Amino acid sequence: MADKTANEKIRDGLLQRHIYLHKYADGVKKKIAFLLDSTEGDVRAAIERTLATLTSADGSFFDFNAGTNAHLAALRDKIHAIRSVALAKALADLEADLAFLGPNEAHYLNTLVKKVSPVVLKTKMPAHDKLAALGGSTPI
Repeated sequence: MADKTANEKIRDGLLQRHIYLHKYADGVKKKIAFLLDSTEGDVRAAIERTLATLTSADGSFFDFNAGTNAHLAALRDKIHAIRSVALAKALADLEADLAFLGPNEAHYLNTLVKKVSPVVLKTKMPAHDKLAALGGSTPI
């Protein structure tokens, strides 16, 4: 089999990177799901405590009244607070991961082109802050 052309090598490198990024995205999704699921135990315990106060000695449920509604509203607020903290943590982790990924992705592409190109390319990557500013700017 003949050696691959530079274009084929770049295409193969980009495909490998695409596969890696899909695996990375799956890992991030699993991390976020884990953080949200880890709050489930706290939520379940809070619900069970509240339900225990809503049953009578014979196991039947009381009619809902203003007090019960207030307890349920407090439970709703507690669930929201627990989930909000977990979601904020997951989003902060995701933002940190993406901030790390951006410059590394640009470096990877730069290295790939230099590695497989038959022509010597003298490229220089901008500083990370300039690269981030370029990526966040709106085209005209």
